[in-house]
Amino acid sequence: MAFFSKLAGWTIGRWPLLLVSLGLVFVIPISHLLIAQTTASGELAGVVTDSSHAVLPNADVEIKDNTKGTHQSTKTDGQGYTGSPS
Repeated sequence: MAFFSKLAGWTIGRWPLLLVSLGLVFVIPISHLLIAQTTASGELAGVVTDSSHAVLPNADVEIKDNTKGTHQSTKTDGQGYTGSPS
């Protein structure tokens, strides 16, 4: 009870500091766990055309992710369509 009796005498100006401090004590130790749960994925799809807007069937397509340093190769279908799963 001594702890709470000391808090009762605090002014309103000190409460935000206490709340921020308690938040940091609980959030910082688990912040690496929250970041570890982040993932990014998606799908890339479209029709490949030349400069005259004609579709390019059976064209080679290479998809590069410079951030991860990966690449994926695929081909367009007969209508110039290509799709890449995540």
